[in-house]
Amino acid sequence: MLDSFNFISDEKLKKDLVINNTHLLNQQIEKFNFFSDQLLIFLMICLLKI
Repeated sequence: MLDSFNFISDEKLKKDLVINNTHLLNQQIEKFNFFSDQLLIFLMICLLKI
């Protein structure tokens, strides 16, 4: 991921950007996982009612 920021010469800034982007990506993954879990629970409940 550091290669994506090669146009930035400040190494600390590059690392900070990577850390921040990684954090944002992890947040999105957590949201997706939560949604997936909730959807699975909902579908299981619906199937139990059939």
